[in-house]
Amino acid sequence: MSVYVWHDGRSSLLPLLSKFTVQHGASLKKLHGMKVIIRWCGDDGKLMNEKSKILNHSSYTNLLQDENKIHSILQFHSIIYTPLPRSANYSNRSSYAPLLLTRKEPHYLIPVFLMDALSIFHLVNEDTVSLKRDYVDTCKFHEVPIEEKTAMLRRLERFAVRVVYAMGLDFACVYAQIKRSGIVITHIDTNPVESERVNELFALAVNQYENEILNDEAQRRSAVFGMDPEFLLRNAQGKIVPASRFLRAKGDVGYDASTVLGRKEIHPLVELRPEPSENLAVLVKNLRRTMWMASNQIKDHSLEWIAGGMPVPGLPLGGHLHMSGIKLTTQLVRALDNYLALPLIMIEDTSTSGRRKKYGRLGDIRRPSHGGFEYRTLPSWIVSPRVTKGVLALASLIVQHYEELVERPLDRPDILIAYKGGNKELLGPIVQDLWLQLEATEGYLNHSKHLEPLKNWIMEQRKWNEQRDFRVNWRIPPFN
Repeated sequence: MSVYVWHDGRSSLLPLLSKFTVQHGASLKKLHGMKVIIRWCGDDGKLMNEKSKILNHSSYTNLLQDENKIHSILQFHSIIYTPLPRSANYSNRSSYAPLLLTRKEPHYLIPVFLMDALSIFHLVNEDTVSLKRDYVDTCKFHEVPIEEKTAMLRRLERFAVRVVYAMGLDFACVYAQIKRSGIVITHIDTNPVESERVNELFALAVNQYENEILNDEAQRRSAVFGMDPEFLLRNAQGKIVPASRFLRAKGDVGYDASTVLGRKEIHPLVELRPEPSENLAVLVKNLRRTMWMASNQIKDHSLEWIAGGMPVPGLPLGGHLHMSGIKLTTQLVRALDNYLALPLIMIEDTSTSGRRKKYGRLGDIRRPSHGGFEYRTLPSWIVSPRVTKGVLALASLIVQHYEELVERPLDRPDILIAYKGGNKELLGPIVQDLWLQLEATEGYLNHSKHLEPLKNWIMEQRKWNEQRDFRVNWRIPPFN
């Protein structure tokens, strides 16, 4: 067995524990050799098995005891946190959240496990006598059927995943309201509420997780990568020409979502969608092929092709990476944030940081209907073949070795602020330390052909030029 659910033996956990097929208990003797320890509750200072990965480490769950810290952390991630008042006899040892709810306050609960919202529940208070002092345990948990999930409820599920990730957690129950001002988070609880269905969902997720990680290493070696980087078309007068003037929405080359400029709704972004591959060299060839296709379809060759983060104010660009055949976990996403997104700051152009005011947030993941997942944090890195190959090689290395890449400097408020602002002076020493850890992995030499040129740029802080036509670097006609 490779997964062990460790707890403190409290009786309120019995309904949940009865649904696990994985090993579980309060004993420390059975932890030796376990690959993953899921800490449901209890002090993990007693967990001396340093080789095991701990989900919901106490250094992060303890943050939930301080509402000021919760507010501060979520504010960094542009998430509104307004805790509801608690009952007078509230105890931190309570296994669920004794929040004061009224019938006039529609509430939702979303259980989250490893970057997945397991479902969404509408909390309905059916007590018609007392409206001002009703607790969560007096509510009815009505699970919203899949066919009844509106676009807003699906957005709320994704938002709950963001909250759990931002707090450094691996799983939790998130309470939220939908108001005119947007989504408001009211509580985060790392212990399951006393709901049979919520317990069932968590147990199913944990049981499935063990089955998936048994074959995880083999799957990582055959991971398939894809991408959909974006760029803009600019004429000699410095005006953006809509991509929809030349391209259709679908296909290997197409235009992306609409943008409102002034009073007009346009489709300014070109999106390249090369055929995915588990071979990075083939993937780069497929990318170049889509550039040639774009050149054939965009008949006006006088237009500049510009990429990066935000070469034109108000038009942010993304370089989304698609990955399939591997298990999506919080640890993997945090490794991508800290060992990929953070080092790229060192070579970005001055205008790139403007994108992070609204886009490119950390841990930005989307689960498309066709499977796998999409990492959306990065800007459009097709500015040159050197950067592109380096980014793909670095992403592949991280996927292979993310369990060894455990540093999380972006959990520090000062580093997070520096990241958002593009403060290269402060981030430089941090990135150097991160790169040493990358070099210590077994797979680094296999990718060194493309990683070393990227490393040189990063250490020299040699920034890319977002205003330059990137066809010159890729030798896509007319490249003179």
